[in-house]
Formats: sequence, structure tokens, C-alpha cells
Amino acid sequence: MRRSHASTRHPLQADHPKTVNLREAHLVHPVNTWLAGLFSPSNRARTIEALVSAQGNDDNDIRRQLLRRRINEAETKLQRHRRALETGVDPAVLVDAMNAAQAEKTTAQSELTRIPHDIQPTALEFDTLIESFGDMAAVLDAGTPQDRAALYEALDLELRYEPFEQAAAVS
Repeated sequence: MRRSHASTRHPLQADHPKTVNLREAHLVHPVNTWLAGLFSPSNRARTIEALVSAQGNDDNDIRRQLLRRRINEAETKLQRHRRALETGVDPAVLVDAMNAAQAEKTTAQSELTRIPHDIQPTALEFDTLIESFGDMAAVLDAGTPQDRAALYEALDLELRYEPFEQAAAVS
């Protein structure tokens, strides 16, 4: 018979309860109040700074860089082929290579134009948006359980319960 990893206990955890049941209702408001505190006037500037800096590079930026590199490489090949033609190389020899380089350049340019440009809010726009919510704790508390779950997951929120202190640490 296999033992569940979750129920296997380390000797140092012998006094740890086997199970811990927490009512969501006891945690939601304190967690939302803590989150809302991040947007309070005393923390807002620091939170907005973190939001702005977290925008950084995205996958689209990396794709753009790779496509620009492909375009530059294709352009380099085309220039090299043109110089070869200027030195007297038979054009028939270079037709396939030039067509391939031009096709690569055109394809990469087409892909580059189809990548959406992410609009990244400025600090002022974040501040205006946050201000428009008013009481952030009330807004968070008013959300549906599904909305809260999605928000907590997006924030990578973790809750660690300490049964002997009967306290939860949120990070």
C-alpha cells in the first residue's frame, strides 16, 4: 500500500496537526485589506513604481529583436550579392540566392508588422486608474470568488498558515 506524500510526517513535525481547515471567509477580508494597503496614499508611489518597472520586456519584444536580426541578415546578404554583381559575377549564378534573401527579408518584415505593440501605462495613468477605484478594499471584497481567485493567482499570492500561532502569512 502506498502512502501519500502529503500525509508523511517528518519526526520534527510530530506535533504538527494532520489537517488544517481554514474558512475562506476568515481570510478574504484581511488579505484584501492588506492588498488595498499597497495602494494607500503612503504606499501608492512605491506600488506604482513597482507596476511600471514590472512591465519591462515581454515576449513580443524578444520576437521583434529576432525578426529585426533576420531582416538585417537578409539585407547583408543582398548587399553582398549586389557587390558581387558590381564586380562582374554572372547574375544567373546569384538569382536564387538573391531571391531567397529577399523572400527572407519580406517574410520577416511581414511578421514584424503583425506583432501587436503593447501599450504600457505610465505612472500617471496607473495613479489615475487606482484613484478611480476609490476604496480598494471594498472593491476587492465586492469581487466574486472567481475574480478573487484569478487576481490572487495572477499576483502569485501565497498563504502560509501557522497553526500554533493561529496566524496566516501572505506573500
